[in-house]
Amino acid sequence: MLINMIQKIDKKILLLLGSIFFIEGCSNIIANKILYPIPHTDNNITLQQPKYTYEEINISTVDNEILSGLQVYNHKDKDKDVLLFLHGNNDDISQITKSNRVLILLDEALDKNYDVLVVDYRGYGKSTGSPSPKGLNLDIQAIINYLNKDKYKNIYIYAQSIGGTSFLGALDDINSTNVKGVITEGAFLSYKQLSNTINISVPFTDYKDIEPFAPISVNKNITLPLLLIHSQEDEVVPYSQGKALAKHFKNAKHIQTTGNHLGYISSESDLKTIFEFYRIHQDYKAPLKILSIVTKENNNFKKNKK
Repeated sequence: MLINMIQKIDKKILLLLGSIFFIEGCSNIIANKILYPIPHTDNNITLQQPKYTYEEINISTVDNEILSGLQVYNHKDKDKDVLLFLHGNNDDISQITKSNRVLILLDEALDKNYDVLVVDYRGYGKSTGSPSPKGLNLDIQAIINYLNKDKYKNIYIYAQSIGGTSFLGALDDINSTNVKGVITEGAFLSYKQLSNTINISVPFTDYKDIEPFAPISVNKNITLPLLLIHSQEDEVVPYSQGKALAKHFKNAKHIQTTGNHLGYISSESDLKTIFEFYRIHQDYKAPLKILSIVTKENNNFKKNKK
């Protein structure tokens, strides 16, 4: 009889634990769907050959997700420079290859002898997993590690919206030795501040758990060349968040524009500004410090796996 009672209690405990885990899992799914409205696309790449020479690649993350990427090569002798394009949260590679603004940027980069890499975050396009602030942080780490191992001498970043926020939020976690310049467009400083500004509450979210992956938690005094572009008419990420970013990163340059969210690349002068910023910082050297490709987050993850 005692054994039967213990078995019944065990079943109740298991049922209770299962319910807790199910609720927590559903909560995370709901929160992440609000933060990351993944587009439903056909995953087809429409770049025309032979104008574009490219290959589809896969990048593994430390938590065993596989990120799908598109690597486009310039036709000239490479000087091992690459432009990493990090898209917003309502885009993926399939949509990017159909976007005139992005193709203009791609063409200009290739003309200036850059290779170009575009990667879908976890849960986007053909990439495995589901997105979260922590997950995108690990994605950024994996992408930069991939480029460093591919022996690119100079890495330049153009990051839009959530891509910019995620990259800036990972600056303390990545080996940025070869990163020469970073441009963000329509990024934000803080998940909590953005939520308060636009009066949208993300349910089941403790901002203390996700703010460590936002730029607000990153060293303010970084010397990495940083250009922050933000429209004062941005209807998605309010301009106040662009100003907050500029205030946080004391050494950053800031460009105030007009127009819709992510509408900057629309003229020759825009392209000139972007690539002139990259050119004048091509000799930038990161301050001497102890660098580790394997970050604290990676180490903690590996310890938890054991």
